[in-house]
Amino acid sequence: MKKIMVCCGSSMITSTMAINKLKQAMQDAGIDAKFIQCKFAEVQGKVKEERPDVIVPTGVLKDTLTDDVPVVVQCH
Repeated sequence: MKKIMVCCGSSMITSTMAINKLKQAMQDAGIDAKFIQCKFAEVQGKVKEERPDVIVPTGVLKDTLTDDVPVVVQCH
């Protein structure tokens, strides 16, 4: 199972929308995934606690918060 952390600025609206799209994409690809949702301010602690395989921010996320976990940047 892959752990995917999705994070956003202050509210949880954009990360919820991103998770919904990612869930469908993972299901379509046959990939079993667990989603972790948090705010940017919570990323550093959640990374240490959850050890996600990848982080998907909905905006600009400081590299210093990711503890070398790969970050997927959304293309518009």
